[in-house]
Amino acid sequence: MKSRYNIVSKFLLFMNLFIGLGAVYGSTMMFLAPDGHLLKMETLLPYFKALPLHEYLYQDYIFPGIALLLINGIPNLISSFFIIKKKEAGNIISMISGVLLNLWIVIQLVIFPSNFLSNSYFIFSFIQFFLAYMAFVFYRQEHMTFNESNSKNINRDLSKAVVYFSRLGYTKLLAYEEANRLGATLIEVKTKERTEGTLGFWWCGRFAIHHWPMKIEPIDLSLYDSVTICTPIWVFRISAPIRALCINNKGKVKNVSYIINHFNPLLYKNAAKEMDELLSTKHINAISVTSRIGKTRKTYLM
Repeated sequence: MKSRYNIVSKFLLFMNLFIGLGAVYGSTMMFLAPDGHLLKMETLLPYFKALPLHEYLYQDYIFPGIALLLINGIPNLISSFFIIKKKEAGNIISMISGVLLNLWIVIQLVIFPSNFLSNSYFIFSFIQFFLAYMAFVFYRQEHMTFNESNSKNINRDLSKAVVYFSRLGYTKLLAYEEANRLGATLIEVKTKERTEGTLGFWWCGRFAIHHWPMKIEPIDLSLYDSVTICTPIWVFRISAPIRALCINNKGKVKNVSYIINHFNPLLYKNAAKEMDELLSTKHINAISVTSRIGKTRKTYLM
C-alpha cells in the first residue's frame, strides 16, 4: 500500500526547505549589508518605527536578520532534517513553523505597504501548516500497530461473531478488542475493489457518496446467535463493504450490535439506523468511536 504520509511529507519537505533556505539567505544578506541595500530594502527601515524598541533594535537590519534566522530559518531546517529521517518531530515543528511564519507576515502586512512577497508568504504559511497537519495525521495513522497474538480469547465462542472491514487498521483494532472481550469468532469482510492507498481513498469515497455496496466474499450471519458489526465511516455513511454485508444478510440477524468508527467527533446515530434498516432489525447497542491521530474515544449510543 502506498503511504499517504510519504507523499505529503515530500511536499512538506520542499516547502520547509524553500522557506528555511530563503530565510537563511535573507538573514545572511542582512548581516553582510545591515543597511539593507543587498536586498534593496533600504527604504523600509523607517517603517520599523511602528514596532516597540525601534530606536534600539531597528536602526539597521542586524536584529531583523537574527530574528529571521531564529524564527523562520533554523526551525524549518531542523524540521526538514527530522522529515528526512521520518521522525514525527518533523511534522510537529513544521506546524509550529507555519504558525510562526504566519505571525511574522502579519506583522509585515501591518507595518509595510502591501507587496507581492509578503502576500505570497502569507499564503505559504497556510500551505505549510496544512501540509504539516496532514503529515502529522497520516504519520499517526500509518504507525498505529497492535499485536494480534495478544487477543488469545478470540474464537472460543462459536455462537458469537464480530465482523469488520478496515482500510487503515483502526476498525480492525476495535474488532479484535471486541472479539477478544466476547470470545467471539472474528470475521473480516473482504472485497476485490480498490480500497488501499490514496487512490483507494477516493475510490471508496465514490462508493460512499452514491450509497453503493461493494461486492464482497459471501458471509452468512444466520450461523451466529449474536453479531457485532464494526464499520468505518466513509463520507458520513457506513462503508460500502459493510453496506453489502447488511444487504446480503437482510432478515438473518436477530441480535446485532454496532461499533461505528470515524475520524470526525460526531456520534453517527444515522449509521446505526441505516444498518438497522438494511438488516431489517433493531440493534441491541451501538458504540461510536472517534479515532484520530492515534487515539480513540468511545461514546455509547445504545
